[in-house]
Amino acid sequence: MEDFKLGAITINCYPFPYIKSKTCLAVSNLNDYGIVAACEGDIHSSIVMYAFCLITDNASLNSDIIIEDKKENYIVFSHCGAGPFSCAESYSDIDLEEHYEVKSGMAVYYPVKVGGKEATIINLVGMESTYRMAILTGKTLPTEKLIYHSNPLKIKFKTKVEDLIEAIGNEGFNHHWMVSYGDYPGMFFEKPKYTTGVEHLLINGKLSIEKGKNNNIKTGAIIKNIY
Repeated sequence: MEDFKLGAITINCYPFPYIKSKTCLAVSNLNDYGIVAACEGDIHSSIVMYAFCLITDNASLNSDIIIEDKKENYIVFSHCGAGPFSCAESYSDIDLEEHYEVKSGMAVYYPVKVGGKEATIINLVGMESTYRMAILTGKTLPTEKLIYHSNPLKIKFKTKVEDLIEAIGNEGFNHHWMVSYGDYPGMFFEKPKYTTGVEHLLINGKLSIEKGKNNNIKTGAIIKNIY
């Protein structure tokens, strides 16, 4: 990392079965050691995870939107199985197993049992003059069971999840969401150090749109859901 002056790395492990699952444990450990590593060759994920690391000095979770529970109004976030050990409530919750998708390698599995914590969830897309960022906030719910093979985490939102998903789709964000414990939207929205070159579109808890102006923010969009 020092030789190449890198702040973060990402490994193009998908969709290649001869690589997928062979890197999960390494990615998990690297993030715990403070070396930011993202999955599936996703540069945008590594940028967000690196920003989270600078802000919190902790590892974050690389996740997808997996399950929407409209009745209880939460979303389950999870991914393939490279969650940092430090994001588990206890090391006793962690299982190292053969990757369930490709039946080889080794994945890191645990349900994220941490409940009642503020969470910031970010998606970054675009390039150069087209960067767009979605920032969501919610509260974690304890996920007692491995409801999805990986590191499932339930997050409850104030906004109806079906409206939130529709807004995300309409704005054209992708499937990778980085999750960090804590309430950090202001670090990205108010401080240009982390959002230079990213225009904002502010959507409040009721999904009414407020357009804002920041001379340091130029192109793109931010969805901000206040819990």
